[in-house]
Amino acid sequence: SSSSSSSSNREREIWWHDLSSKCQFTLGQTLAPFGESEDVDARSELYAKMFRSTSDTAVLDIFNPSKTVIVQTANNNNDLTLDKVFVIDTEKDEVTPILEKLEIPVRAIVLPFPSTSEGAKKIGKITREVLAKNGFSKETSVWLQNAELYHASVYHASHHLDAHKAKGNEIREEVRVVKESAKQICPIKITLERIVITSSGALVSVWNTRNTRDGGEISEFRQLLHDNLPNAPVNQIVSNKSIIHATLARFLGTTGTSENAKNVARELTNVLCGLEMTLPMAWFVEERHTLALALEGEYDTVGAPFRDCHVD
Repeated sequence: SSSSSSSSNREREIWWHDLSSKCQFTLGQTLAPFGESEDVDARSELYAKMFRSTSDTAVLDIFNPSKTVIVQTANNNNDLTLDKVFVIDTEKDEVTPILEKLEIPVRAIVLPFPSTSEGAKKIGKITREVLAKNGFSKETSVWLQNAELYHASVYHASHHLDAHKAKGNEIREEVRVVKESAKQICPIKITLERIVITSSGALVSVWNTRNTRDGGEISEFRQLLHDNLPNAPVNQIVSNKSIIHATLARFLGTTGTSENAKNVARELTNVLCGLEMTLPMAWFVEERHTLALALEGEYDTVGAPFRDCHVD
């Protein structure tokens, strides 16, 4: 109907007004038409808000020496701060992650980006190039996520800010639930909508789902996990039900300015907008160190494949 498409153009024009016309065109072709998918529209609106929340901030917390930088929060007064995550030695230009052994491993459900995929390799390569071009080439200027471990966090059965101890048989039951839930979801087919920067310095890729008949929806997967993992923390680290996001790097605040960092996000969005990827499975991950996937600490994974929904 014409009324919905004219309102669509208005909503999307507002959400996407800062994106290049090429990017807007690609997204317009790739995503479900406005008004057809609540989740798709919710994501675009959320990502526009994430972009604006820092585009209007002159100095991001990470570049503000007087600010305590919070790396992770579950809104329960038990935040993880940057000084607990890295030892930064600017003299030697060395960054050492602080691998803190967890008494109760974090139990997370994530969507790994296939590590051998062209998409993941391209993101890794271009991220490094754009960072260097904007003055972030020193070791101590930015922590890069290993491009073979890009992942979107879905849900936590337990996390370090609200640890829920579990015995072996309880963990096996959680793994069974994750596998059963995954079997009800089609592979999740995503396209890159933006790259944003958070005030704490995370460089985050945010994704939407492509308009296909055989693609799964992350919010349905989260709902299944929520319904079938009753002992999970009430305060989830990922509090939005539709978001699909993967951290690419983390600015460390030792070099450069907020403006340089925002420029990195803008340039990456221009180059990578519309990049497509298919996520064929979830992982049940036990992280034995704080932020093990981000810091390359110790972790174990069990794969939970999505079902085959192929339509010719």
